[in-house]
Amino acid sequence: MLEKNIYSYIQPKTIWLAFNKTNSNLFYLCVFLVAVGSLILKLDEFDYFLGKFIWAEDGTVFLSKAQSLGLSAIIEPYAGYLHLYPRLVAHLSLFFDLLYRPLVILAGWLIAYFFMVFTFSRIAKRVGFSSTLTTFLIVIVTLQPHYGENFFNITNSQWLLGAALSLWTLTPNEDMRHRPFLKALLLILLSLTGPFSIILIPLLLIKLIFIKDWNANKLMYCIVFLGGVIQALFLSLSFREASLGIISLSPWDWFLSFFQILMFGANTIGLLLLAIMFWVVLGSSFVYKLVKKQYFSKDFFMPALLLTAALVFILAAQYSHKHNPLAVVALEGGNRYSWIPYALIFFVALWLTLSLRFAKILITILMGAICNYNFHRISSPNLQFESFAKFSKQHEVIIPIPPQMQAFPGWHINGAPKENSSLPTGQALTLEEGQLSFNELSSTPSNGELLLQSYGNDPYLSFNNPINCSDSTDIGIEIHMLRENEDWIQVFWSESNAYIEANSLKRWYPANEIRAQFAFPSKGTPSFIRIDPMTHAGSLHIKEIKFFCLK
Repeated sequence: MLEKNIYSYIQPKTIWLAFNKTNSNLFYLCVFLVAVGSLILKLDEFDYFLGKFIWAEDGTVFLSKAQSLGLSAIIEPYAGYLHLYPRLVAHLSLFFDLLYRPLVILAGWLIAYFFMVFTFSRIAKRVGFSSTLTTFLIVIVTLQPHYGENFFNITNSQWLLGAALSLWTLTPNEDMRHRPFLKALLLILLSLTGPFSIILIPLLLIKLIFIKDWNANKLMYCIVFLGGVIQALFLSLSFREASLGIISLSPWDWFLSFFQILMFGANTIGLLLLAIMFWVVLGSSFVYKLVKKQYFSKDFFMPALLLTAALVFILAAQYSHKHNPLAVVALEGGNRYSWIPYALIFFVALWLTLSLRFAKILITILMGAICNYNFHRISSPNLQFESFAKFSKQHEVIIPIPPQMQAFPGWHINGAPKENSSLPTGQALTLEEGQLSFNELSSTPSNGELLLQSYGNDPYLSFNNPINCSDSTDIGIEIHMLRENEDWIQVFWSESNAYIEANSLKRWYPANEIRAQFAFPSKGTPSFIRIDPMTHAGSLHIKEIKFFCLK
């Protein structure tokens, strides 16, 4: 009897019924697995290393400010407004060693992502999506046209949270009087993370006028309105507006930018035709509902409001680069500015065609084709964060993080040893001609220093003997030099005196006197090093090169 009951429970029909039951545990488990699978598709390869996905403001703004300002960093505005969620995650990371803070950042991003997934799937089921259609929605939102800057970093988690906030507040939601404390906390967090609550204020006013849900959701309206006002005040008091430059007076630039975003970054005839067909089907569905006089129904008004929100977010993105509206366009893909519009547009497309069988099939095929056409995997260079984190335990160091640029210090994290700790001073490498080999460099020894003149575009010097840090896992290098021009410096390391690009690190440094810092893994084996101090002809003066054995 027991075997029969178990067998009946695991039959495909029983599982399918459970899967399609709204709010069932199985449904959310399946959505979670689909969301994880979608993320895996975005990865270029399974080679995670500590610090792989640390990105831009993750270090310079959030981690470094959390270190230097402490709790006050939480209410420190950046780019003209508050970033409450990233600030909180960055502050939480301070309870961990610098080496492991990227894991906290990654965990913070995953929480934001799964909150967005939960919000989209919950609201989709509430408005009538089947479980199959809901899982398709999650895939299509995650794999929307996008080059990858929103993935796995705390800086751009705000766009995922902004999408969740927009869908939550602009669709019919359950009574805010149910679990008000938890919902209020979430809304406060979302409203004070990014500028999205500012944009939502007029849209929520429209919703309030037509839906008349003040009594049930006044807490939501009050929190988002207040959050928007606070963010608007910070924005008005910031220098962001002045720094954006004079508004572009080219109507063509404004139109082309708006059109290209609506066309999903189309840069080929094929993708342009797919995008046009998508909008024709979506527009036809709106017209059909108008002809059927369904314009007062929630299934028409709410999708129309969401579509309006998507268009307003595009206009806001253009205004954020009002001096050059074309700067917000990512051809054959998408970027952070297109994330919320595309997420809302895809939701609208599926919602509006729920009762239109042919249109629903056609719109899902078109969305799948557009996302497939604009699919991009995420890759990130290994800038040896783990080695630099170990270096920071012995020496003050500026840790590079992606994306690299021709500026100093660029995007980075400040690393420094604990106060009052006993630190090694490093060991100096011998700068004598017999210990070195040169390429496109002429050298003149001077009191243990090197005066070098480059006469080509690939100058480098390499040490004939390896650095030996037998009890260490990593090596840190500091080069004290004086040079005429700003340029890249590249350091190679090898176990066999044969150098490859994969085992190298390039950093941009200014002209004049500098201390260039590099760190790399050594695995306890002797390491040969090669230094490319510049990429063109010129002169430089290397005063000292020190190495640190790191653990």
